[in-house]
Amino acid sequence: MLRRIAIALVVVSVLIVGLVLLNRKEDSTARARRTEARLPSFDDRAVTAVLLETRSATWRVVRVPSGWRIVSPVDDAADPRAVEALIGAARRAPIVQTIDAPDAWSSYGLAPPVARLTLEGVAVQVLELGRIAPTGEAVFARLAGRPGVLLLGLPDAIPLAEADPAALRDRSLVGLARSELVGLEIARGDLRLERAADGWWIAAPRRFPASPAGVEALLGALYDAKVVGWDDEGSSSDAKYGLGEGALRVTLRSPGAAQTITLGAEAGKGSRFVLSEGRKTILIAEMAPPASSHLDLAGFRETRLTNVNRYGVTRVVYASHGARFAATRKDEETWTTDGGGTIRAESVYTLLVALLEAQTVAWSDGRLEAAPSATLEYATDEVGKGRLEFGGASATWDALPGVVFRLASPPPPVPISANPR
Repeated sequence: MLRRIAIALVVVSVLIVGLVLLNRKEDSTARARRTEARLPSFDDRAVTAVLLETRSATWRVVRVPSGWRIVSPVDDAADPRAVEALIGAARRAPIVQTIDAPDAWSSYGLAPPVARLTLEGVAVQVLELGRIAPTGEAVFARLAGRPGVLLLGLPDAIPLAEADPAALRDRSLVGLARSELVGLEIARGDLRLERAADGWWIAAPRRFPASPAGVEALLGALYDAKVVGWDDEGSSSDAKYGLGEGALRVTLRSPGAAQTITLGAEAGKGSRFVLSEGRKTILIAEMAPPASSHLDLAGFRETRLTNVNRYGVTRVVYASHGARFAATRKDEETWTTDGGGTIRAESVYTLLVALLEAQTVAWSDGRLEAAPSATLEYATDEVGKGRLEFGGASATWDALPGVVFRLASPPPPVPISANPR
């Protein structure tokens, strides 16, 4: 009896060992198949160039110190996000199915392929791309040198399914970061603006605070513009493009770099011809630039008397027709007068709006014709001290010596020096 039990145990043990070995063999085979089906792995950062061949052209994009650049069949800036998305999809797009015995290659859009993707700098096979699968959930593909058709799952494979050379071209006009701009120049009128700690200033032909709205309108038009087409064969000297001597040229400056944008004639459907320094082709961009008649000193000059931020003022002394008001900021809600009283901050800011932000209607060279009838002395957190002088409806600001402004209305009277809380 014991012998029979022992034999049975041996048989069971042999069966268990056999099943374990069989499962291991199956797992190993499955892993090998998954490995064969997986897209090749590589380091995205090691890719030095991308070759995208379509049925109409072959495009080559190379890595340069500033990012990526198209070098053939045209010389143009590349969109780094589009290039990196294409590279990333070639490594990370999931294989949702493999067809080991495919029908005619043409039925998958692979004879010839819709596109061929070659990555240089890394040891990976050429990836041939076909059409979208009937289910709309994958794109047909094939690795050169391997049998079978791969179905690369969407949306991860969208950059591959939409592999269009035009999609790799940079659609922005400006290559400088907007937040890093320190100046701009407009060739028409020799207008030059500079960015300071307290905002934009007109530096030439005459120093004035620049209108934030005017500057933002111009920068918004340039940075929000979208390139919708390219004329690679056109010449900028051709009058139809409007890019010659009379064209509007805007030069943007950041620390250590500059870029000139030339705005040309209308190209139809809300677009215009544009040249962007560093790009050797005529761009067609959808944009809404401000009226050219406003791109001068008058159009950019701030119409307020000063550009001083009233909330940055810490000390104010206002004298008018023999009356005097002086106060120092205590906190966000309260100011203390020189007489020891308190006044609400909102009352002080109301006065500062009427003085610092008084509307000007004109300016001229010179000085006040008589002794000032009112003066404002102020101190701020950042800029320091300043002084305004008023003579009726005229005013001067010590930050702009030699300039007299004509105001829309005369300055207000001195307020009550202290209000009980």
